[in-house]
Amino acid sequence: MEDKYYKIDRCSNSELSRIKRELQGQQMYAASEASLLFGRMFHYATLEPRKYDPRHVDMSSRILLESMCKTLRSNFQFNLFANHPKTTFEEVVVFNFETVRLKCKLDARLHDWIIDPKSTSTTSREEFIKTFDDYGYWRQAFLYMFACRATRFTFFGVTKSKNNCKLFVVNAHEFPHKLKEAEAEAKLLTKHYVFQKQKAT
Repeated sequence: MEDKYYKIDRCSNSELSRIKRELQGQQMYAASEASLLFGRMFHYATLEPRKYDPRHVDMSSRILLESMCKTLRSNFQFNLFANHPKTTFEEVVVFNFETVRLKCKLDARLHDWIIDPKSTSTTSREEFIKTFDDYGYWRQAFLYMFACRATRFTFFGVTKSKNNCKLFVVNAHEFPHKLKEAEAEAKLLTKHYVFQKQKAT
């Protein structure tokens, strides 16, 4: 699934984040193989436990994942969503936005509601929300909702802590002004994407 998604020749939110950082004169953060593996195992452990294989991570990471998973699954809203028979996981959606062909992969969706668990090093909900601009989370919420005509998008931020794991729930749809800003930013960045593609040909 991962390889197939990356081979789809369409722009993604991650690509727009790269362009934004480039315009700001910043380097794009390159996640390590270990970080990518941990993220994949976090997704499986929390949303698709049948795919989770603890042998793929070391003991320290396994203990951390179990703590994070336990904290996330203690939330009634998340449990209701994750266990619903009509919830889809890792759904790939291709769509058009402005003049650009885009793609996205949803962690989980139930009808018009999308959820996305995130691991975080922040220590409060307010601090977690402050990271959204840097990581492109508002733009992600806007584009994914646009792609699926969804009306709700919920982030579940789970702290990376073995002993005192915390959960921060953020309903992006309750921040319409941030989604409006994200829409404007997406329009600007897609224009730069088109410009870069034209320049490269």
